[in-house]
Amino acid sequence: MATSPPPVHGMMPHQDEHSFAQEQVGRSRFCGIRDFFDYVDCYITTSRFGHFFRLSGSGHPEEITGSTFFRECRAGVTTFATMAYIIAVNAALLQQTGGTCECDLADRKACDKIDSYMACKEDIRRDIITATAAVAGMASFAFGLLTNLPVAIAPGMGLNAYFTFQVVGYNGSGPISYSLALTAVFVEGLIFIFLALT
Repeated sequence: MATSPPPVHGMMPHQDEHSFAQEQVGRSRFCGIRDFFDYVDCYITTSRFGHFFRLSGSGHPEEITGSTFFRECRAGVTTFATMAYIIAVNAALLQQTGGTCECDLADRKACDKIDSYMACKEDIRRDIITATAAVAGMASFAFGLLTNLPVAIAPGMGLNAYFTFQVVGYNGSGPISYSLALTAVFVEGLIFIFLALT
């Protein structure tokens, strides 16, 4: 009576030796990629960069357990993905104020029928996209560099809606002009910086 060969360690009952061998080749390729990332992690961890950011294994007296370069990169990409919408939404909200575009009509909604006014609003939207991305990127980078904390900084959407529809109003129909409202926001920012540093 013929007997089947003993199963290879790790082989599932439904697998034959050929399919198991193919799966092991795939795993070894994956392990090769993983080995590369582990090597780079180890290299960066033992560098001055790893010591500065207190990566696990860097030799820093206050190293952060379990932190590696690629793990921190994945966390940063994930955080960016959760807040990237702010770039488009912030610009779309603030564009509704009309910004510095001029329209002398009493009915501010009728300004949208003027081609030059709409072109001006589109320029403002593009400028705000650039400004939002630049400021959020620089602030997040500076905060991470100075505090070694995984915090992203960007404009708050609730306050932007209040600024747009209650303070300045649609196409500047609110009680306060766009330039005066931005001046107030700038002064408030300086006050918050002062309070944070004291």
